[in-house]
Parts: sequence; structure tokens; C-alpha cells
Amino acid sequence: MSTEITNNAESLHTNVKYTGFDIDIEHLKREMATLQPEFKIEIRKEIGGKLNAGKEMVYTLPFTKSQTENNYFFNSFQATLKRPGMEDLSTEFYADQRITAREAFNLLEGRSVEKKYNRHEPIEQDGKTVYKPIKDDTYMAWRKIDFTDTDARGNFKLQSFGEGYGFKFEEKLANVPLKLPLDDDAKKDLKKGEVITVTFAKEDNTIKGYLQANPKNWNFNTYDADMKSIPDINKRLNQGLEGPAESKAQNVTNDLSDQSQKQGKKEDNKNNLSAEKDAVEKKTGKKKSAGIRH
Repeated sequence: MSTEITNNAESLHTNVKYTGFDIDIEHLKREMATLQPEFKIEIRKEIGGKLNAGKEMVYTLPFTKSQTENNYFFNSFQATLKRPGMEDLSTEFYADQRITAREAFNLLEGRSVEKKYNRHEPIEQDGKTVYKPIKDDTYMAWRKIDFTDTDARGNFKLQSFGEGYGFKFEEKLANVPLKLPLDDDAKKDLKKGEVITVTFAKEDNTIKGYLQANPKNWNFNTYDADMKSIPDINKRLNQGLEGPAESKAQNVTNDLSDQSQKQGKKEDNKNNLSAEKDAVEKKTGKKKSAGIRH
């Protein structure tokens, strides 16, 4: 096997592992050695746990060969959530969206994930305007799937709630009546879209339950041990709750994908391009549709 294929396979293996997948590098090398235009690797994962009984994720990873060289690229993956007695949910995530395998599951479950992104600057390349990431200019944004809006490829669009949207994680978390403060790992899990186990302090007693970040509504969702909403706690958290002025209109966008930046669309931390605002206000359509690292 050539050094070129070996080096390319090792690089791809690292990228795939960073995204949350464990694949056999020898299998990868064998597929690459055929020099076929594209090949796909499928990974199936039973989610497990009390809240996820019977749920399964199916990931399809396409590897596409360069038209000019023998190198392959890993630019996206298809994620499909299977649930007993319910319709499958499936969508494609692009590499530059930086969504991991586990985060893809959480997004398909309807939760939100916080990610770090680079701002982009326009440059001219081959007579076209493309957007190049600025290395040290980053911002944070929460991502959430809009199940009512799809792109031309039938994939769900991702909403972005940028820094200007007004969800202050630590400030809102301090309002949640927890028996004990959350440690850093628990906070990281919330930002990855997880539902975490907590104990709520309620008057003279405590309640074991679950907590979930809800940046779209500038808040957190609280649930009891049976995943039923806790009305009095949620009511207290929602009292007088309104986002900053104009935040809904100016700081939310439905983007086709971050991949579209390379075709002339820019996403910044304010996410306030007029065309993107229209996409949020006029949502239409709906799509039906062997290891993983956490």
C-alpha cells in the first residue's frame, strides 16, 4: 500500500475520531486502495439509558475522492435517529458545523448544542467570492434543528442563537433551584445538549429529576424523575422572562449549513443578515425521512 494512501488514511482517521466515530483504519485503507470515486461506512449505535430505551442512531460517513489526486475527503455525515413506533428523523451535518456524533443525536432529539466558530472574511478565488475563516477571531453560538424548515437537499436547517441573542448561561442557571451547584463537567454536558440528572431544592424537600438547556427561550427546562415538566419551578423560571430587545429578529438565523459559506454566504456572531431573518419568519416544509465515541 502506498505511503500516500497510508498518510491520507491516518489523517482521515484522526478527523473521524475527532467527530466522535471509531472506525477500523485498516478497513479505511482497503476502501481507499480501490480508488473508487466514493465509498461509505455505516455505523449503528444503540443509545441506551433510562431516557433512551429502544433508540438507535445510524450514521453514514461518505468518503469522496479528489478529482485530481488519489486523496479522499471526509466533509459530512448523515445521522438518522430511529425510535420505536415513531418516524425516523434524518439529516446531514457538515464538517465545518463541528457537530459530533453524540451532539447529532441530541440535536435530532430537539435539544440545543453550543459550539465555537470562526468568523469569516470574503476573499476572491477563481473569480468567485468565498468566505475564509479568520484564525483567531471566534464566537460562541447555540445550534438547534428547525424541524419545520429544510434545504434544497432535504436536510433540516440549523438555527443559530449567537452571543447577541441574550441567553446568559451562568446567570440563568443560578436561578434554577438546585440542591447543589453543578460542577464543570455537568455544565459542559448541558452545553453539548445532554439532559442531566439533578436534585432540585423545593421548599422543605427535594426532587430528583432532570435539567436541560433551552437557549431559544433564554432558560432551562426542568423535569421530574418521569420526565414530566415541573410546573411551579418552570413558572418561577419563566416569570418576567423576555429576551433582549430585537434579539429574536436580529440574532437568529436558519442556515442551509455552514458549508454554504463556501458558496457565498457568511455567518457571523450576530447572524442578522436580512435574508436569514426572512428564513426564520417564513419557515415551511418538513422532512421525513461500528462504534461511536461520547
